[in-house]
Amino acid sequence: MALTTSLLALLPTIISVNSSTQAITNHYNYALNKGKVYWRANADYIAKCQCLLQAPHDWEELKIENANYKALAADDHALLLKTENDELWRLNTQDGKIDKKWGLPAPEKLVGLKLQERLKAPSYVEDLIYSIRHKDVAYYEDIKGNQFNWGSAGCTTVFTLNKDKQTISWGDPWFPPDLSRQLCGPKRGIKKYHAFASSASVSMALTTDGEIWTQFYDYDSNGGTPFFTYDYRPNAPLHGRPGTDKKSEPMVRALPSEEWARQPEIKLHDLARLTKRLAVLQTGQGNSARELRILGTHAKGQTGFYVKALKDPSWDFRVTNEEIEQKDFVILETSGIFYKNKDQSYRGQVIQRFKHYKKSDDTQIATVRSSDMNFHCSPITLTFELGTGETFNVLAHTVDAWTPFKDEDPEFNANFIKKLKVTLEIPQETLDHSSSAVQKFVKKHLKRDHLRAFRWAMAMNQERAELRRTTYPLHLKADTTEDLMIKLYSQKFFNRVPRDKNAFKLSTQEVDSRLKFINRLQYWAPAPLLAADALTMVSTVRYTLVETRILPSFESHLASFLVANEMALEWMKQTK
Repeated sequence: MALTTSLLALLPTIISVNSSTQAITNHYNYALNKGKVYWRANADYIAKCQCLLQAPHDWEELKIENANYKALAADDHALLLKTENDELWRLNTQDGKIDKKWGLPAPEKLVGLKLQERLKAPSYVEDLIYSIRHKDVAYYEDIKGNQFNWGSAGCTTVFTLNKDKQTISWGDPWFPPDLSRQLCGPKRGIKKYHAFASSASVSMALTTDGEIWTQFYDYDSNGGTPFFTYDYRPNAPLHGRPGTDKKSEPMVRALPSEEWARQPEIKLHDLARLTKRLAVLQTGQGNSARELRILGTHAKGQTGFYVKALKDPSWDFRVTNEEIEQKDFVILETSGIFYKNKDQSYRGQVIQRFKHYKKSDDTQIATVRSSDMNFHCSPITLTFELGTGETFNVLAHTVDAWTPFKDEDPEFNANFIKKLKVTLEIPQETLDHSSSAVQKFVKKHLKRDHLRAFRWAMAMNQERAELRRTTYPLHLKADTTEDLMIKLYSQKFFNRVPRDKNAFKLSTQEVDSRLKFINRLQYWAPAPLLAADALTMVSTVRYTLVETRILPSFESHLASFLVANEMALEWMKQTK
């Protein structure tokens, strides 16, 4: 149905970057007006696509469930809508289906536990960013260059730039309905941001001092997805399959995930200015096929956008003569300004215990400290000190542990606890330490865990942290009679800093219910998994069917995510 001339006049003529009411993807344009959503095909897509277009050439109302939408974000074939009560709804424009619930693609309830609920944007959220890695980019590459097919679902991420301009929260439709995770920004999150954009897992941040940074990051590439196998070893072999081959999807993925990369500076002079409006667009297959855009003015005062391909050495300017509101222009601060360092100092003990232990048998075998404990940034440096006074460092690589429970970010709410999977790395200088006492300690207690993915679990809040060695299937193996725990405490713990009385916390009943669910999983999960594991190992199925590779992958994550959840819930129960 054609729109009236008066309504068309209210919709933008050009959309080259994103805002809270406008979005551009590799296929479409979207605009929000008086609570309704309008769409059209992207002009560049029309020009190059020899295909039947799904979207109209000119603006039409997108026929979706009637709601008074407040904001939108989009990528690829999908749209994220913020309703008048701050719920986040997802729309697939290919099939017109809208999805209001977040959580595992499973029954809404399992043994009394809700697995799907609606997601509300917390009050601290300012900007929404949507990122879809799907069939158009075909595959992604890990830090070694291994390629992995997009599979059947791809990877979807919602990012939020928050009102403090220093935190970027994120979620995934297969997570519980919360935004309790954060993206660790450049330089371990000590920058502030004017703006943030993302497409197909490639994100771009414009900092308040004018620096431009990019990073490839999602739940598949960061080590979180429990159905993929990950490897931190630098000498791990390449799998050799092209990402266009679907059999590359379950292959082993290298960690750690990609670091932030600094993009070339945009040199501003005369009338040249930048705005807080950005876009990242998909342009082809793989990680590098992205176009970066920043709306602004040229030195001569023309309006348009600065543009470059992700790997290009410099920026160009494309004149569009579109109108730019004064509120969108940014004032750049002096370069090199840093803000609150989120790394915190903790100190504590390394505890040794054995099978069939009594708590009285716990033995402190070293002390430990860290000056860079961080909920969201990895790695963490642990400095061990022996009774002789000799010290050495061990790196703890951390990854969010999946949880079936709705959480809050412990940085914002001290009543909640971060759950992490941990992989220890013993640096070469520690392995080569001149002290025989250090070498003996490392060999006896830690070397077996060196770069073995997710051998440890960690729970952490603003006052304390605990790391515990785990093994599959949730008990110590015969060749490992020793159990190690690392207990750390922050200055807040020693100072007994009072918590915010108004901050939401779980009821005793809810904590007990969650702990009961995790204990059931710990009790029942090993038996069927071990049986299935044994059956596949004595057959050719394990080596010929792609689907069976999920089993050992899941096993490698199971103990760490269950133990991390158990530790966190036990703490919460103790503090009631």
